[in-house]
Amino acid sequence: MINSSGRIGNPNKAVNLLIASENELIDKSINELIELNNKRKDIEENIIKNLDFSRINNKNTNVIIIKLSSVNEGLIGILASKIKEYFNKPSIVFTQSGNYLKGSARSTENFNIGQLINFGINKGIIKHGGGHNLAAGLLIEKNKFNEFKNFINLFHNKIVKNNNIKKYVSKINLGAVNQNFYNELCLMEPFGPNNQNPVFLIENVSIIKSSVIKNKFVSCILKSKINKSVSAISFNLINSEISKYLLNYKKEIKILAQIKQKTWNNNKSLQLNILDVVI
Repeated sequence: MINSSGRIGNPNKAVNLLIASENELIDKSINELIELNNKRKDIEENIIKNLDFSRINNKNTNVIIIKLSSVNEGLIGILASKIKEYFNKPSIVFTQSGNYLKGSARSTENFNIGQLINFGINKGIIKHGGGHNLAAGLLIEKNKFNEFKNFINLFHNKIVKNNNIKKYVSKINLGAVNQNFYNELCLMEPFGPNNQNPVFLIENVSIIKSSVIKNKFVSCILKSKINKSVSAISFNLINSEISKYLLNYKKEIKILAQIKQKTWNNNKSLQLNILDVVI
């Protein structure tokens, strides 16, 4: 919410909140940020809704690279993240920035996008930029857009194999999703790029009571053969294949998921974050 003022408005609105001492000014700043963040969400949802994902997939290969000339620079990082989640491929979204194209990239674990940016700068293809293995920003000249696309896909082909294979650390049954096991997992925190939150394969579960949340995500209950039930959520885009299966598939499936703890009305409970579905 604080970032929204820098994405589509004046970043000073967030600064005013952080330095304010008078309650009236604090309330005013909070309301302005809430309004801006809601506006940001609406703009983002409209852009995603109007993207032709089939066409994007057909036009791109191992790396999704698209140009949205009229999109606010502050939104391209969020859009790149959404597209990366949808395709499970590194994704870069460009928009016009003066006489250049400004890009924001989100990548997968096996493709170091920050390394690529540095390599592209040295080759003279990228004007400037920077980042780390999972996210980066960059600036290129407009007439180098196609050259950049060819460069990044060639680079990807040289260093990445089995890009779409999701890995898991172990098989578990649904009964293992309990507080004691979750507490053991928490001993490995904090999780991040070099210490991933463990992914588990859970077999022989059925989907019951699936529903759509905020027109974007799928919530459901997973049930095992011994009637153990666990709530689950998928943050994959609503028109993805994963979401379609979670909403419509009635037979037993396997899932790849992480165990999370959610808080609702001051009550804590465990929930599975579904990353993929295996039919």
